[in-house]
Amino acid sequence: GVQLLLDSSESMLPFHQDLQVLEGNLRRIAGSSRFWSRRFKGAPLLPPRYGKERYPPKIINNVPILLVTDFGIGAPLLSRDRVGSGEWLAFAKLAARKNSPVVALIPHKERYWPDFARSNYLCIPWDRRTTAGDLRKVIGLGHRLQG
Repeated sequence: GVQLLLDSSESMLPFHQDLQVLEGNLRRIAGSSRFWSRRFKGAPLLPPRYGKERYPPKIINNVPILLVTDFGIGAPLLSRDRVGSGEWLAFAKLAARKNSPVVALIPHKERYWPDFARSNYLCIPWDRRTTAGDLRKVIGLGHRLQG
């Protein structure tokens, strides 16, 4: 299975339609019984500002997490969705405790990625050339992370 966490922060608005397509395709491929999806703003462990999202997010033991975010790279300086590295480090620690490896798809060039993302998440650039095969190379068979 797979846990999909989609960043719906202001900086990710240009990718909104892509996120919907990705979510639908993953649900179809993994099957509804092996697929969990959640949207967040800022960082996954922040309480939702609206809606009926579960808080804190349910991280399922031993199930990989696909995190689609820009880690605030594209956020306006005074955006309410901008968070510090501490929020992201807390999420990385929670996922590690649950033995749930995290692969982050980032819609920006690697030179813009924050250091905390590189050192705590398995990061993959997300653009028009990114394929399911690229993810498979990183995740490997049986959801064992490579590298």
